[in-house]
Amino acid sequence: MQRTSDSPVEVDGPNGNNDFAHFYRLSELKHGRRLVAVPDAESRLAAYAFAGTAVTVDPRGIYDLPTDPASNDHPDGSPARRQVDTFNATYTTLLAQLHGLLNGHNDMTTFMGSLATMSTLEDLARAMARGTETSGVPIGPSFEYRPTTGLA
Repeated sequence: MQRTSDSPVEVDGPNGNNDFAHFYRLSELKHGRRLVAVPDAESRLAAYAFAGTAVTVDPRGIYDLPTDPASNDHPDGSPARRQVDTFNATYTTLLAQLHGLLNGHNDMTTFMGSLATMSTLEDLARAMARGTETSGVPIGPSFEYRPTTGLA
């Protein structure tokens, strides 16, 4: 989500609380510090700076994935191909859900369904990166659009 017009805080974020929008969370990695509110004497509003506690990256949490993976990298019917195809079908479902949300079907059921699909994609991608079904060999999600019956 994008920030509001006067704050980087995402009001009513996905966990029902106020949190920084994605851009700012990722910027914390770039700056190596947490984003924190700092007083602004001129405007009496909170200003924000990357001046909080240090942000570090644990290299054990970084997956070694193949460069530019594709479903055709794996033989039909192989465990890796099944995982990639499942990921791509779920990714295509998410795109259809987001398309609906942005084109008039912005009801809470569709929104919550898209959040659930995002979570499923994350789980699938992590399993692929860990090599759960490929004897420990990591495979990467290919993010290939695979339209099926019923999806526009």
